[in-house]
Amino acid sequence: MKSILIICIIILNGCGNKSLDKTTTDVLPKENFAEFFDQFKSDSIFQIERVKFPWKIPSDGKELVINKG
Repeated sequence: MKSILIICIIILNGCGNKSLDKTTTDVLPKENFAEFFDQFKSDSIFQIERVKFPWKIPSDGKELVINKG
């Protein structure tokens, strides 16, 4: 009975979600929103650096794609 319990624990432990470990290391450091917003609204280069392109926008049954620049 003990061996079945040990095998179950090993199997369940091995089924953990490994992608959670990756997402915690990809988190950006916190920044002050007021400072970010002031820079974003006044600096076009900063805007381009912070917006993820391409944008895919549905329009009249077609997909409009906006690329960087």
